[in-house]
Amino acid sequence: METTVENKEYFSTIIDAMTDLIRVVDEEGRILMINAAMQEVAGSCLGKQCFECLGESSPCPDCVREGVLQSGRIARAERTIRGRCYSLTAAPVKDGGGNTRAVVEVFRDISDMANLRNRLVTANAKMVQDLSMARTLQKSMMRRRLPDLPGYRFYRGFYPCEAVGGDAIDCLRMPDGRVLFYVADVSGHGVHAAMLTVFVQQEVSFLSREPGITLPVLAEKLTQSFLELNTDESAYITAFFVILDGEKETITYMNAGHSAVPYLYQKGEMTELFLPGTPICRWDDKPGGELSQASFTSGDRLILYSDGMIGVHQAEQPLQRLKTEFSREPFDGREVIAAAKRDRGRNLSDDLAIFICEHL
Repeated sequence: METTVENKEYFSTIIDAMTDLIRVVDEEGRILMINAAMQEVAGSCLGKQCFECLGESSPCPDCVREGVLQSGRIARAERTIRGRCYSLTAAPVKDGGGNTRAVVEVFRDISDMANLRNRLVTANAKMVQDLSMARTLQKSMMRRRLPDLPGYRFYRGFYPCEAVGGDAIDCLRMPDGRVLFYVADVSGHGVHAAMLTVFVQQEVSFLSREPGITLPVLAEKLTQSFLELNTDESAYITAFFVILDGEKETITYMNAGHSAVPYLYQKGEMTELFLPGTPICRWDDKPGGELSQASFTSGDRLILYSDGMIGVHQAEQPLQRLKTEFSREPFDGREVIAAAKRDRGRNLSDDLAIFICEHL
Protein backbone atom coordinates (compact mmCIF):
# COMPACT_ATOMS: atom_id res chain seq x y z
CA MET A 1 0.00 0.00 0.00
CA GLU A 2 1.60 3.29 -1.10
CA THR A 3 0.28 6.86 -1.10
CA THR A 4 1.57 10.39 -0.47
CA VAL A 5 0.86 12.76 2.40
CA GLU A 6 0.22 15.71 0.12
CA ASN A 7 -3.58 15.97 0.03
CA LYS A 8 -4.58 15.54 3.66
CA GLU A 9 -8.15 16.82 3.20
CA TYR A 10 -8.85 14.40 0.36
CA PHE A 11 -7.33 11.49 2.30
CA SER A 12 -9.36 12.42 5.39
CA THR A 13 -12.60 12.36 3.40
CA ILE A 14 -11.84 8.85 2.16
CA ILE A 15 -10.95 7.31 5.52
CA ASP A 16 -13.91 8.93 7.30
CA ALA A 17 -16.20 6.94 5.03
CA MET A 18 -14.71 3.65 6.26
CA THR A 19 -16.13 1.65 9.16
CA ASP A 20 -12.69 0.31 10.18
CA LEU A 21 -10.68 2.32 12.69
CA ILE A 22 -7.89 4.16 10.83
CA ARG A 23 -5.06 6.39 11.96
CA VAL A 24 -1.80 7.76 10.55
CA VAL A 25 1.25 7.73 12.85
CA ASP A 26 4.53 9.52 12.18
CA GLU A 27 8.07 8.28 12.70
CA GLU A 28 8.06 9.42 16.34
CA GLY A 29 4.84 7.61 17.14
CA ARG A 30 2.65 10.73 17.17
CA ILE A 31 -0.84 10.44 15.73
CA LEU A 32 -1.21 12.71 12.68
CA MET A 33 -4.68 11.75 11.54
CA ILE A 34 -7.62 9.59 12.59
CA ASN A 35 -10.92 8.80 10.93
CA ALA A 36 -14.37 9.27 12.41
CA ALA A 37 -14.65 5.62 13.45
CA MET A 38 -11.38 5.79 15.40
CA GLN A 39 -12.41 9.02 17.11
CA GLU A 40 -15.74 7.48 18.14
CA VAL A 41 -13.98 4.57 19.84
CA ALA A 42 -10.77 6.16 21.16
CA GLY A 43 -11.77 9.82 21.42
CA SER A 44 -9.71 12.77 20.21
CA CYS A 45 -6.09 11.62 20.24
CA LEU A 46 -4.40 13.75 17.58
CA GLY A 47 -0.87 14.65 18.58
CA LYS A 48 -0.72 11.94 21.24
CA GLN A 49 1.53 8.90 21.21
CA CYS A 50 0.08 5.92 19.37
CA PHE A 51 -0.02 3.71 22.46
CA GLU A 52 -2.07 6.30 24.37
CA CYS A 53 -4.81 5.93 21.79
CA LEU A 54 -5.00 2.25 22.77
CA GLY A 55 -5.39 3.07 26.44
CA GLU A 56 -1.82 1.99 27.27
CA SER A 57 0.70 3.86 29.40
CA SER A 58 3.81 2.68 27.56
CA PRO A 59 4.78 1.59 24.02
CA CYS A 60 3.74 -1.87 22.83
CA PRO A 61 6.59 -4.38 23.26
CA ASP A 62 6.01 -5.66 19.71
CA CYS A 63 5.63 -2.27 18.02
CA VAL A 64 4.25 -2.80 14.53
CA ARG A 65 4.98 0.79 13.45
CA GLU A 66 8.72 0.41 14.02
CA GLY A 67 8.80 -2.76 11.95
CA VAL A 68 7.02 -1.07 9.04
CA LEU A 69 9.32 1.98 9.21
CA GLN A 70 12.38 -0.28 9.06
CA SER A 71 11.20 -2.71 6.39
CA GLY A 72 8.88 -0.52 4.33
CA ARG A 73 6.50 -3.50 4.13
CA ILE A 74 3.00 -4.22 5.41
CA ALA A 75 2.76 -5.89 8.84
CA ARG A 76 -0.12 -7.40 10.80
CA ALA A 77 -0.94 -7.98 14.47
CA GLU A 78 -3.82 -8.01 16.97
CA ARG A 79 -4.59 -5.28 19.46
CA THR A 80 -7.18 -4.65 22.18
CA ILE A 81 -8.92 -1.27 22.35
CA ARG A 82 -11.40 -0.54 25.10
CA GLY A 83 -12.02 -4.24 25.67
CA ARG A 84 -12.58 -5.11 22.00
CA CYS A 85 -10.24 -7.22 19.87
CA TYR A 86 -9.00 -5.80 16.56
CA SER A 87 -6.86 -7.09 13.72
CA LEU A 88 -4.24 -4.47 12.86
CA THR A 89 -2.84 -3.97 9.37
CA ALA A 90 -0.05 -1.40 9.16
CA ALA A 91 1.35 -0.09 5.85
CA PRO A 92 3.99 2.51 4.94
CA VAL A 93 3.02 6.01 3.79
CA LYS A 94 5.74 7.33 1.48
CA ASP A 95 6.65 10.72 0.14
CA GLY A 96 7.33 11.56 -3.47
CA GLY A 97 10.88 10.24 -3.16
CA GLY A 98 9.72 6.82 -1.97
CA ASN A 99 10.84 7.37 1.63
CA THR A 100 8.58 6.09 4.43
CA ARG A 101 7.39 9.15 6.33
CA ALA A 102 4.53 7.67 8.32
CA VAL A 103 2.49 4.53 8.89
CA VAL A 104 -1.22 4.09 8.25
CA GLU A 105 -2.85 1.62 10.61
CA VAL A 106 -6.22 -0.03 9.96
CA PHE A 107 -8.01 -1.69 12.89
CA ARG A 108 -10.83 -4.14 12.11
CA ASP A 109 -13.07 -5.35 14.93
CA ILE A 110 -12.74 -9.16 15.20
CA SER A 111 -14.11 -9.52 18.71
CA ASP A 112 -16.82 -11.98 17.70
CA MET A 113 -14.33 -14.06 15.74
CA ALA A 114 -11.85 -13.95 18.61
CA ASN A 115 -14.54 -15.03 21.06
CA LEU A 116 -15.49 -17.91 18.77
CA ARG A 117 -11.84 -18.90 18.47
CA ASN A 118 -11.46 -18.86 22.26
CA ARG A 119 -14.59 -20.99 22.62
CA LEU A 120 -13.22 -23.44 20.08
CA VAL A 121 -9.92 -23.64 21.95
CA THR A 122 -11.78 -24.22 25.22
CA ALA A 123 -14.04 -26.82 23.62
CA ASN A 124 -11.04 -28.57 22.10
CA ALA A 125 -9.28 -28.66 25.46
CA LYS A 126 -12.41 -30.15 27.04
CA MET A 127 -12.66 -32.71 24.24
CA VAL A 128 -9.05 -33.73 24.79
CA GLN A 129 -9.78 -34.07 28.51
CA ASP A 130 -12.89 -36.15 27.75
CA LEU A 131 -10.90 -38.37 25.39
CA SER A 132 -8.30 -38.90 28.08
CA MET A 133 -10.95 -39.85 30.62
CA ALA A 134 -12.69 -42.17 28.17
CA ARG A 135 -9.40 -43.83 27.26
CA THR A 136 -8.58 -44.32 30.96
CA LEU A 137 -11.98 -45.92 31.53
CA GLN A 138 -11.59 -48.23 28.55
CA LYS A 139 -8.09 -49.26 29.61
CA SER A 140 -9.29 -49.92 33.16
CA MET A 141 -11.94 -52.28 31.80
CA MET A 142 -9.33 -54.12 29.71
CA ARG A 143 -7.08 -54.59 32.72
CA ARG A 144 -9.62 -56.92 34.30
CA ARG A 145 -8.20 -60.45 34.34
CA LEU A 146 -9.78 -63.09 32.20
CA PRO A 147 -11.51 -65.90 34.16
CA ASP A 148 -9.45 -68.92 35.15
CA LEU A 149 -11.49 -71.92 34.04
CA PRO A 150 -9.76 -75.34 34.12
CA GLY A 151 -9.55 -76.88 30.67
CA TYR A 152 -10.12 -73.59 28.83
CA ARG A 153 -8.07 -70.66 27.59
CA PHE A 154 -9.28 -67.20 26.69
CA TYR A 155 -7.56 -64.61 24.51
CA ARG A 156 -8.54 -61.06 23.61
CA GLY A 157 -7.30 -58.14 21.52
CA PHE A 158 -8.57 -54.57 21.32
CA TYR A 159 -7.22 -52.01 18.83
CA PRO A 160 -9.09 -48.69 18.49
CA CYS A 161 -8.64 -46.63 15.32
CA GLU A 162 -8.63 -43.39 17.36
CA ALA A 163 -7.61 -42.40 20.88
CA VAL A 164 -10.64 -44.30 22.12
CA GLY A 165 -12.70 -47.02 20.48
CA GLY A 166 -16.31 -47.89 19.80
CA ASP A 167 -15.89 -51.64 20.35
CA ALA A 168 -16.47 -53.48 23.63
CA ILE A 169 -15.12 -56.87 24.64
CA ASP A 170 -15.35 -58.74 27.92
CA CYS A 171 -15.34 -62.15 29.59
CA LEU A 172 -17.07 -62.69 32.94
CA ARG A 173 -17.44 -65.56 35.41
CA MET A 174 -21.08 -65.96 36.40
CA PRO A 175 -22.27 -66.97 39.92
CA ASP A 176 -23.13 -70.51 38.83
CA GLY A 177 -19.69 -71.09 37.26
CA ARG A 178 -20.66 -70.45 33.66
CA VAL A 179 -18.65 -67.91 31.65
CA LEU A 180 -20.22 -65.09 29.64
CA PHE A 181 -18.21 -63.46 26.86
CA TYR A 182 -19.12 -61.12 24.02
CA VAL A 183 -17.95 -58.62 21.43
CA ALA A 184 -20.00 -55.46 20.92
CA ASP A 185 -19.80 -52.58 18.46
CA VAL A 186 -21.20 -49.12 19.14
CA SER A 187 -22.21 -46.80 16.31
CA GLY A 188 -19.80 -43.97 15.60
CA HIS A 189 -16.40 -43.10 17.01
CA GLY A 190 -14.90 -40.72 19.53
CA VAL A 191 -15.92 -39.88 23.08
CA HIS A 192 -19.65 -40.59 22.67
CA ALA A 193 -19.02 -44.07 21.30
CA ALA A 194 -16.34 -44.77 23.89
CA MET A 195 -18.64 -43.82 26.75
CA LEU A 196 -21.31 -46.13 25.34
CA THR A 197 -18.83 -49.01 25.31
CA VAL A 198 -18.11 -48.34 28.98
CA PHE A 199 -21.87 -48.36 29.59
CA VAL A 200 -22.18 -51.73 27.83
CA GLN A 201 -19.33 -53.29 29.81
CA GLN A 202 -20.54 -52.00 33.15
CA GLU A 203 -24.17 -52.95 32.52
CA VAL A 204 -23.39 -56.45 31.23
CA SER A 205 -21.01 -57.00 34.14
CA PHE A 206 -23.82 -56.09 36.55
CA LEU A 207 -26.42 -58.24 34.78
CA SER A 208 -24.11 -61.25 34.59
CA ARG A 209 -24.20 -61.48 38.38
CA GLU A 210 -27.94 -62.20 38.42
CA PRO A 211 -28.38 -65.91 39.28
CA GLY A 212 -29.56 -67.99 36.32
CA ILE A 213 -29.87 -65.07 33.91
CA THR A 214 -30.38 -66.05 30.27
CA LEU A 215 -29.13 -64.22 27.19
CA PRO A 216 -32.61 -63.05 26.06
CA VAL A 217 -33.26 -61.57 29.52
CA LEU A 218 -29.80 -59.99 29.57
CA ALA A 219 -30.38 -58.37 26.15
CA GLU A 220 -33.83 -57.15 27.17
CA LYS A 221 -32.55 -55.55 30.39
CA LEU A 222 -29.56 -54.06 28.57
CA THR A 223 -31.95 -52.49 26.07
CA GLN A 224 -34.11 -50.99 28.81
CA SER A 225 -31.03 -49.44 30.42
CA PHE A 226 -29.91 -48.15 27.01
CA LEU A 227 -33.30 -46.50 26.42
CA GLU A 228 -32.98 -44.69 29.74
CA LEU A 229 -29.84 -42.97 28.42
CA ASN A 230 -32.03 -40.99 25.97
CA THR A 231 -29.37 -41.15 23.29
CA ASP A 232 -29.83 -39.90 19.75
CA GLU A 233 -32.05 -41.99 17.47
CA SER A 234 -29.03 -42.87 15.35
CA ALA A 235 -27.14 -44.49 18.25
CA TYR A 236 -27.19 -48.26 18.51
CA ILE A 237 -25.21 -51.22 19.84
CA THR A 238 -24.63 -54.56 18.13
CA ALA A 239 -23.30 -57.54 20.03
CA PHE A 240 -22.76 -61.28 19.90
CA PHE A 241 -23.19 -62.95 23.30
CA VAL A 242 -21.98 -66.41 24.31
CA ILE A 243 -22.39 -68.36 27.54
CA LEU A 244 -19.96 -71.22 28.06
CA ASP A 245 -21.00 -74.08 30.35
CA GLY A 246 -17.73 -75.82 31.14
CA GLU A 247 -19.32 -78.74 32.96
CA LYS A 248 -21.80 -79.55 30.20
CA GLU A 249 -19.25 -78.63 27.49
CA THR A 250 -21.76 -76.49 25.61
CA ILE A 251 -22.02 -72.94 24.35
CA THR A 252 -25.27 -70.99 24.15
CA TYR A 253 -25.22 -67.93 21.93
CA MET A 254 -27.38 -65.10 20.63
CA ASN A 255 -26.86 -62.35 18.08
CA ALA A 256 -27.99 -58.79 18.79
CA GLY A 257 -27.56 -57.39 15.30
CA HIS A 258 -23.82 -58.07 15.06
CA SER A 259 -22.74 -58.34 11.41
CA ALA A 260 -19.32 -59.97 11.95
CA VAL A 261 -20.16 -63.69 12.01
CA PRO A 262 -18.21 -65.75 14.63
CA TYR A 263 -16.44 -68.99 13.70
CA LEU A 264 -16.53 -72.29 15.54
CA TYR A 265 -13.67 -74.70 14.85
CA GLN A 266 -14.44 -78.37 15.55
CA LYS A 267 -12.63 -81.50 14.38
CA GLY A 268 -10.76 -79.68 11.64
CA GLU A 269 -13.80 -77.92 10.24
CA MET A 270 -14.88 -74.28 10.45
CA THR A 271 -18.54 -73.41 11.00
CA GLU A 272 -20.15 -69.97 10.83
CA LEU A 273 -22.39 -69.21 13.80
CA PHE A 274 -24.81 -67.20 11.69
CA LEU A 275 -27.92 -66.02 13.52
CA PRO A 276 -30.33 -63.19 12.64
CA GLY A 277 -30.96 -60.59 15.30
CA THR A 278 -31.77 -56.94 15.92
CA PRO A 279 -29.42 -54.45 17.58
CA ILE A 280 -29.87 -52.70 20.90
CA CYS A 281 -31.40 -49.39 19.87
CA ARG A 282 -34.36 -47.03 20.14
CA TRP A 283 -36.05 -48.44 17.03
CA ASP A 284 -36.97 -51.82 18.54
CA ASP A 285 -37.42 -52.71 22.20
CA LYS A 286 -36.99 -56.45 21.48
CA PRO A 287 -33.29 -56.96 20.76
CA GLY A 288 -31.56 -60.11 19.69
CA GLY A 289 -33.22 -63.07 18.08
CA GLU A 290 -33.29 -66.81 18.39
CA LEU A 291 -31.13 -68.61 20.90
CA SER A 292 -28.88 -71.42 19.71
CA GLN A 293 -26.64 -74.00 21.37
CA ALA A 294 -23.70 -76.15 20.29
CA SER A 295 -21.41 -78.70 21.89
CA PHE A 296 -17.98 -77.43 22.83
CA THR A 297 -15.65 -80.33 23.56
CA SER A 298 -11.89 -80.77 23.83
CA GLY A 299 -10.05 -79.31 20.83
CA ASP A 300 -12.87 -76.94 19.91
CA ARG A 301 -12.37 -73.21 19.70
CA LEU A 302 -14.52 -70.16 19.02
CA ILE A 303 -13.60 -66.70 17.76
CA LEU A 304 -15.65 -63.50 17.99
CA TYR A 305 -14.56 -60.28 16.30
CA SER A 306 -15.84 -56.86 15.27
CA ASP A 307 -16.28 -55.67 11.69
CA GLY A 308 -12.99 -53.76 11.89
CA MET A 309 -11.46 -57.07 10.80
CA ILE A 310 -12.73 -56.54 7.28
CA GLY A 311 -12.76 -52.75 7.12
CA VAL A 312 -16.54 -52.28 7.15
CA HIS A 313 -16.85 -55.12 4.64
CA GLN A 314 -14.61 -53.55 1.99
CA ALA A 315 -12.32 -56.54 1.58
CA GLU A 316 -12.31 -60.25 2.32
CA GLN A 317 -8.55 -60.86 2.45
CA PRO A 318 -8.02 -60.00 6.16
CA LEU A 319 -10.97 -62.20 7.14
CA GLN A 320 -9.67 -65.08 5.03
CA ARG A 321 -6.27 -64.77 6.69
CA LEU A 322 -7.98 -64.75 10.09
CA LYS A 323 -9.76 -68.01 9.24
CA THR A 324 -6.49 -69.55 8.06
CA GLU A 325 -4.68 -68.59 11.25
CA PHE A 326 -7.59 -69.72 13.40
CA SER A 327 -7.59 -73.21 11.87
CA ARG A 328 -3.82 -73.65 12.03
CA GLU A 329 -2.37 -76.50 14.08
CA PRO A 330 -0.76 -76.38 16.57
CA PHE A 331 -3.01 -73.57 17.73
CA ASP A 332 -1.86 -70.41 19.53
CA GLY A 333 -4.51 -67.76 20.16
CA ARG A 334 -1.87 -65.11 20.74
CA GLU A 335 -0.52 -65.66 17.22
CA VAL A 336 -4.01 -65.38 15.74
CA ILE A 337 -4.56 -62.01 17.45
CA ALA A 338 -1.07 -60.82 16.49
CA ALA A 339 -1.76 -61.65 12.83
CA ALA A 340 -5.10 -59.83 12.99
CA LYS A 341 -3.37 -56.82 14.50
CA ARG A 342 -0.90 -56.76 11.62
CA ASP A 343 -3.77 -56.80 9.13
CA ARG A 344 -5.53 -54.10 11.09
CA GLY A 345 -2.40 -51.96 10.66
CA ARG A 346 -3.28 -51.69 6.97
CA ASN A 347 -6.84 -50.65 7.71
CA LEU A 348 -7.28 -47.79 10.19
CA SER A 349 -10.90 -46.99 9.31
CA ASP A 350 -12.53 -48.91 12.15
CA ASP A 351 -11.90 -50.34 15.59
CA LEU A 352 -10.99 -53.99 16.00
CA ALA A 353 -11.91 -56.31 18.87
CA ILE A 354 -11.21 -60.05 18.95
CA PHE A 355 -12.06 -62.71 21.52
CA ILE A 356 -11.06 -66.38 21.38
CA CYS A 357 -12.20 -69.26 23.59
CA GLU A 358 -10.29 -72.54 23.37
CA HIS A 359 -11.22 -75.86 24.96
CA LEU A 360 -7.97 -77.66 25.72
